[in-house]
Amino acid sequence: NGWRGELGATVEPAKGWTVDGGITREFGPGAASAGTGGSVTYAPTRTTRLSVYASWLDRPLEFRFSESVLQMVGFDGGIDVNERLRLSFGAMHYSEERQRPDAAAFDWTQWRITAGMVVLLTRGADLENLPPAIRRMPGGRNAR
Repeated sequence: NGWRGELGATVEPAKGWTVDGGITREFGPGAASAGTGGSVTYAPTRTTRLSVYASWLDRPLEFRFSESVLQMVGFDGGIDVNERLRLSFGAMHYSEERQRPDAAAFDWTQWRITAGMVVLLTRGADLENLPPAIRRMPGGRNAR
């Protein structure tokens, strides 16, 4: 037996700005965690956006080999160069404090850097071979 819960909220305080945050809690036999997270996104146009975010997760020692606290901060952004090309980028830093009672403890602290590109090669061609029932689904592939 156990339980898991999450509570979050998103607000748009001004045009182009989005603030998001939440907390999570999980308790069960042999496992538990508590965390918080949030982000702020600025999207001045439909084609550009920039987000900064942070989160924290605490996993207490309970039938585990170690207790750990993980903190993460980062940013990401993207720009639609045109209707067929989207570029994205980002960086994040993970910092972990692991309390383990033996010599096998390790440090998971790290930086991650991301970059991406999405190229749209065609539009609508993937609908031709789908059954009619799938094409008529509200919010399904036909709505895209």
